[in-house]
Amino acid sequence: MTQAAMTAFAEVCVTKFGDQAAMDAWLRLHPFSPAAPQAAQQLAMGKPGHVWLSTEPKLPLAVITRASGDVLCQVMAPTAEPELAAKLFSDTLLARSRPDGAGAAGIEARKDQDEEVTLGQRRGRRVFIRLGRKPVDVNGGLLLALTAAPPQPGGVALLMTASRAAPVSR
Repeated sequence: MTQAAMTAFAEVCVTKFGDQAAMDAWLRLHPFSPAAPQAAQQLAMGKPGHVWLSTEPKLPLAVITRASGDVLCQVMAPTAEPELAAKLFSDTLLARSRPDGAGAAGIEARKDQDEEVTLGQRRGRRVFIRLGRKPVDVNGGLLLALTAAPPQPGGVALLMTASRAAPVSR
């Protein structure tokens, strides 16, 4: 589950960030279909967006893409192992700035935060990564976030989001 969610997040929310047509095209080519209007409204929390659900019963993932707003892309799953999810998220995204071929020239990926959090009665992890053209503090780029906690009935255990990051003034 976590690997499938990370793949969808990396492809849709990071690689195709801000290109609604490209995000939707990737989802159409993979095991996702548009959510029914009522489910879409609930999952998108009343905000406009395209909501896609995995068509694989063993991978209950939701992907929400938006053309505007604070958060332009989200991936949600009902189950996750917080430590594994945080490691996979960090490893996958930080690799985008490695010079060994896994990353792209001129790209900086920096982990701004990685901490244990308490979500209700559940202990989980929260990670924030900035990704963009070097220097990322000057150029802004993307702010990528993960929140992962043990599953609870009817809840979301894994949430990954992508939004535009403003330049940091120091």
